[in-house]
Amino acid sequence: WDADGKLPDEIRDLYSKWTKKFYGHAKANNWPEPIVTPFDEPAKWTQESWARAKQYRWLKPSGSYSFRVIPNRKNKAFLEEMGKKGIEVEYLCDGGAGPWIKTHFKDCAKVIHDAWPGARVYASIHHAEAGLPFLEDSDVFCTNAIHQDLELGDKVRAVPNKTFWQYTGTNDRTPPAVPWFTCGVYFGSFGARGSLIWAYNWSSRFDTSSGGGQWAYGWTTPYSLVRTPYLEGLREGYDDRRYMETLKRIAESKNQSKKADDLLKTIFDEAKHAHNQNKDTIRDYFNQTKDPERAIKYRKQIVDLILELQKK
Repeated sequence: WDADGKLPDEIRDLYSKWTKKFYGHAKANNWPEPIVTPFDEPAKWTQESWARAKQYRWLKPSGSYSFRVIPNRKNKAFLEEMGKKGIEVEYLCDGGAGPWIKTHFKDCAKVIHDAWPGARVYASIHHAEAGLPFLEDSDVFCTNAIHQDLELGDKVRAVPNKTFWQYTGTNDRTPPAVPWFTCGVYFGSFGARGSLIWAYNWSSRFDTSSGGGQWAYGWTTPYSLVRTPYLEGLREGYDDRRYMETLKRIAESKNQSKKADDLLKTIFDEAKHAHNQNKDTIRDYFNQTKDPERAIKYRKQIVDLILELQKK
């Protein structure tokens, strides 16, 4: 807290050293490109009015400490509850959401870029307007708030060397048609060059019967990956993106780019209006139509044109 919205001096040098060591190791071992982020959803810097909090600790009978961050709106009830239990809590500092998130993210991004100039910093942008200030700090701008600003992708691409991605959420029960549509033609309609899914295995491992917060679409085991219907649908969505790129390349080679562009524009215009107007940006972009046949129809149109152009 004393760092006043910046990296604490105690870890600034370590942060830089870790970045150099990590990227140096990746380069020496020919890794795929790592894309790092200081932390998740920096656009929450505007949410102080309801998400500011206080951080407490208290000593357990075992001799170790418990820590908890309590939103201000729940602070009174928390202190009363702890008092009834006879537990003496120690206030450490404020926390939660507030303007310090913005300056902290920017400071971290600068340290990363200074430590390894070729590093690309990723930002998960949970709210469009509050997220745009981080465009100057991030190289990969990934949002789930496209419904708040349909021109967000264009604004990102207008800045040199910026990459536009989109993300969405899931759980262990999401049907495969959802990622097929969402990560295929829907994200494709906004020109996203990559995607992220929240989350791969944030769950109670294999027994998810308890429900609630089972954000998962794949499970690792010592033997192989346990695939889910969602993961299969996700692959189909990415396959659609490959079909789109294939169509563009073939059309260009045949001097038929306008024909391909016209088809994709028709598909994209329809896809953009297929999502609901739910203000909860974690929800999927599929649940207005609930039409699993939609993605199949779009793929057939794209593939048919590819085959038609190849005959010319």
